[in-house]
Amino acid sequence: MGFLFTIVGVIFKVVCDVLVGNVGGENSEFASGLFTGLAVILTIIGVLKTLIKAEGGKGKLGGAAFHGVIWLVGTVLLRILVPIVIVAVLAFIVCQFFLGIDVLRMIGRLFGVAASGTAEKKEDPLEALPTIVYDNDGVQYFKQRISGDHVEYAADGGKTLTIYNTDISGNSAQTNAGNIHWYV
Repeated sequence: MGFLFTIVGVIFKVVCDVLVGNVGGENSEFASGLFTGLAVILTIIGVLKTLIKAEGGKGKLGGAAFHGVIWLVGTVLLRILVPIVIVAVLAFIVCQFFLGIDVLRMIGRLFGVAASGTAEKKEDPLEALPTIVYDNDGVQYFKQRISGDHVEYAADGGKTLTIYNTDISGNSAQTNAGNIHWYV
């Protein structure tokens, strides 16, 4: 658990350094000082937690050395990764919200996964049926509900029909009320 404090401290420090950089001014000096202070405090807490739990001189020395390694490796890697992440997030925002490109869907299709994180499913033919279908006499039937393997439609005169998913063929279906068709 102590190492987690040190890792968070390193992240605070590096993110602040990358964002503030060499901007200068009172606000940047305050932010840099604040995040540096937080990073040092978190690291001290992490080292103390590690030293308290460690047994023997070698364990304490190894734990303290590992915190040093976290700082060295963390700052080098994060100074490379943080700008990349910032550019990626900004590119995502621009594409998604200003250019109208659905980035999540593109990534999902690239990896064969839907944007929700589940594997893409084939579209249910019942869900794809339109709100209005017509019989051979031109009577309009309006979709009422989808129930399991069928969709129920009703006409204004009280006539009803049921379309089963196995009866759909292109833009028509053979139903209990005869041949039904729809326009796409």
